[in-house]
Amino acid sequence: MNLKSFLLYMIIGTLFCWFGFFMIIQSINPQEAGVLAFLLFYLILGLSIIGTLTILGFLLRKLFYKDKLAFDHVIISFRQAVWLSLVVVISLYLQAHGLLTWWNAILLILALSLLELFYLNYYSSKK
Repeated sequence: MNLKSFLLYMIIGTLFCWFGFFMIIQSINPQEAGVLAFLLFYLILGLSIIGTLTILGFLLRKLFYKDKLAFDHVIISFRQAVWLSLVVVISLYLQAHGLLTWWNAILLILALSLLELFYLNYYSSKK
């Protein structure tokens, strides 16, 4: 798959996810919703954020780092979009259950930052 088709599919998929997210917001009553509705809410929100951040991250990397291959930009942007969307979705879940505190948020960000550092260290040692 070339870069142009990847970006086209990612944009279309992200738009579908955002459309689905807003449809869930409009059609589901949180007081009456079951576990499946909340699972879909968090899943579609996470996918929407991943797609949006991947596209934005790729475009920013392509703009500022012209010396790297576009494939490297896509991989880094996608990985970091996954980490950031996990922070958002897990924070929203904790907030919905009244468990989000400032130290929970810091621990979550620290844990995902350590995962990113582990990945960067592992990737640089393979080269």
